[in-house]
Amino acid sequence: PNPLTRGESLNVNEFDIIRIFDLGGRLVWQSQESNQRSNLNLDPGAYLIEVLNGSRSYSSKLIVN
Repeated sequence: PNPLTRGESLNVNEFDIIRIFDLGGRLVWQSQESNQRSNLNLDPGAYLIEVLNGSRSYSSKLIVN
């Protein structure tokens, strides 16, 4: 779901790497453990999420309330 609430779980299946950047381009969170639920403890605000899987990538804006 987007937006997420602080501390809410992010659940993405079958990925190599997930990265979350703040709008200044700084990496604030990363996971390389596929099929794992991860609690995001991000401050409220806007972020960019990048999901990499092999040669494919997906990017989207992520809002945390």
